[in-house]
Amino acid sequence: MRCLLLLFMLSATADSASTPLPPPYKMALYSAILPGWGQVKNGKPLKALLIWGAMGGLTAEALFLNERYQRYRQAHRCRIQQPEADCSVPPEWANLSPETLRQYRDAYRNARDLFWLLLVAAYALNVLDAYVEAHFRTFDVGPELAGLGNAPGLRVRWRL
Repeated sequence: MRCLLLLFMLSATADSASTPLPPPYKMALYSAILPGWGQVKNGKPLKALLIWGAMGGLTAEALFLNERYQRYRQAHRCRIQQPEADCSVPPEWANLSPETLRQYRDAYRNARDLFWLLLVAAYALNVLDAYVEAHFRTFDVGPELAGLGNAPGLRVRWRL
């Protein structure tokens, strides 16, 4: 898997150095198909690694929070439906009231939903970044950009 990823990144940067880059909308499409692909095609493989790390971390946390939510939901249902039964509630939760279990369940559900929204936002920013990076690749950022050279201006000096 690592060799495939490295080969993908090297071939994409070599392709982008030897051939003209596609238009910005294609870069956005590449990133929409596979997050980070547009950044790699733009010649920014480190941005792709950052995107993959962020999206992987957000996904892992959302899955962890979902697992905790499922456990608290099951414990709450068990406690409400069969108050005297032991129905597979972990021993450390045996003394928790149904109201406390409900509060934990709701807190984990809210956190899980937030992380899924953050993942969607990261995906959208990935597509937007690929588009903007491709759009500005020919943007001139030289020192004579504004053409001001020795133009009159205002200088502020602070002495303490």
